[in-house]
Amino acid sequence: MKRVFKLNMENTMENYTDREAWLTEGADQLISIFSIDDGHWDDMPPYRVSVGYAPRHRGGKVLGVCIHADASSDNHFEVFINPVIDDGFQALEILAHELVHVLDKNENGHKGRFARLARKIGLEGKLTSTHAGNRLKEQIDGVLGLLGDYPHGAIDIDFTKKQSTRMLKVSCGSCDFHFRTSRKNVAMLDMETAPCPACEQTDSLFVV
Repeated sequence: MKRVFKLNMENTMENYTDREAWLTEGADQLISIFSIDDGHWDDMPPYRVSVGYAPRHRGGKVLGVCIHADASSDNHFEVFINPVIDDGFQALEILAHELVHVLDKNENGHKGRFARLARKIGLEGKLTSTHAGNRLKEQIDGVLGLLGDYPHGAIDIDFTKKQSTRMLKVSCGSCDFHFRTSRKNVAMLDMETAPCPACEQTDSLFVV
C-alpha cells in the first residue's frame, strides 16, 4: 500500500523573497512529514537554517553542514546550505540530511543512530553524501509545490572581478623611468610641465 503524507498548509506563503525564511519553512514541512512515521522528530532541539559556507571549507565541496549547539552562544544547532546551491530540490535534499544531524545532536557522525534515522526518512547512497530515494523525492516535490522557487542565486566561487580601469604606461625620455597610471590621471597631467618622478626633468614624459 502506498503511504500517504500530509503537508502543513498553515504557515506556507505563496512568494518567498527571503532564502532563510524559505529554508526554515522547508525544514518545518519536512519535519512535519518525518514525524508521521517517527515520533522522535517531535523532539527536535533548537536550530536555525541559513545559507553559508561550512567553517574551514569555503568552496563547493561541502554542500551542507550542521554546527553543534555547543558552538552557539544561544545553544542553537546551526545548519548551513552552501551558497553554490540554487536548485530548490537539491537544497531541501541537503537540508533533510542536515536535519538528521540536528535530531541526532551531532553525536554519531554518519553512523549509528544517524544512519538509522537517515535510512528511515528515505535517504539513500553513501551516508556522507546521501540522496533522496523515490518516496523522499515525492515528499520534497510536494514541499516545493508549497514553497515555490528557492529565492537564491548561486555564488560562483571562481569569480574574479575584471579590472575596469585600463592603466596606461608613462615613460620618461630623459632617464627611461616608467610608471603606470589611470587614463584619468594622464588627462589631468600636463606633459610639458610635469617633472619626471625619478630625474625631475620636465617636458620628458610621454605615454607609451
